[in-house]
Amino acid sequence: MPLTMGIRPRRIYVPPAWSQWSSANRRAVLQHELAHIRHHDGAFRTLEILAQALYFFHPLVALLVRRINVLREMACDDQSVADHPHSRLEYSRFLVGLAETALVCPVASESASTLLQKKSELMNRVSYQVKEGVMKNVSKKMMGLILLVLLVSALPLSLVHGEKKVSSPPPPPPPPPPAKYVMIEVAMGGGLFTIDGKETNFQSFQTDLKKTMRSKTNKSDRPVVVAIKGAPDLPMGKLHFMQEELKKTGVHKVVYSGETGKKLSLVLPSAKEKKQMQELGEKMVVGLMIDAKGQAHFKGKKLPVEKAASILKKMADDNPGLVVDLQTQKQTPYEAMVTALGALKKVKIKRIHIADPEV
Repeated sequence: MPLTMGIRPRRIYVPPAWSQWSSANRRAVLQHELAHIRHHDGAFRTLEILAQALYFFHPLVALLVRRINVLREMACDDQSVADHPHSRLEYSRFLVGLAETALVCPVASESASTLLQKKSELMNRVSYQVKEGVMKNVSKKMMGLILLVLLVSALPLSLVHGEKKVSSPPPPPPPPPPAKYVMIEVAMGGGLFTIDGKETNFQSFQTDLKKTMRSKTNKSDRPVVVAIKGAPDLPMGKLHFMQEELKKTGVHKVVYSGETGKKLSLVLPSAKEKKQMQELGEKMVVGLMIDAKGQAHFKGKKLPVEKAASILKKMADDNPGLVVDLQTQKQTPYEAMVTALGALKKVKIKRIHIADPEV
């Protein structure tokens, strides 16, 4: 079969039987192949192959490409006999001969279905020439319109029938790092103690606290922080007893919380730290006492807690190493102590010491 190859073909390949064809048939074959070149059919054929690869699942694509190939060959047949319309019949006989040759001497790699398809296409071309049909411009426009509609319809279809790539589930997040400390909640009020929600009393408080610490630390070296939540009217004398019990079990950091919901952390001083406090002297330690009514006492004067905190802030700015020794009476309510501690924290006083309650 005569043919051209490539996107921009520069050669026309003819079979060995070329020399046996008549001059009219050779001229028609050359004009046919030159029409392919003028129409840039090699480039369009490449686009058709690409469309078939992209929309391999779309049945209409294969049908359209097959129909385009037939119409392309018919259009080139028109060009081959355009100068000699009377030679259509002779050209038709020549096409029949090519069809018979394709069946008698097939290419080794071609299947029977391919050969039959080629013969069918050649016979369609023969029928077209016998009827003296001419490829009209309307047919070409219609072919282009069909191609456009098909491509537009094939794109959303590919999204539906195309292979859906199921993304693998994201890997599970890494486990959170272990907490730097173990938190135990202690609540006091109405003469009752609870450790992580379990009731206890003054007598068994230390024993139950040690059991909870062993259970939660699980033999680790993480420090224990106790979150203290006291009733607003809890006397500070009882809180002081609990804090001494905490220090005996090795707990030195607590977090106070009251009715306001604020959480204020503080370090309970050891006996050694208390001794060091006494050695600092009056220039480095200033006392603030909160009485049973929640009133602040500072240097022999009664004043609101916020006012006292403001004065202490100025003193701490002038003396960064200043320590505020916060003291309460035994009957000072817990909420008053938490309010005073919050006022000192608010003005960013960092060194605060909780002193023993005043007798």
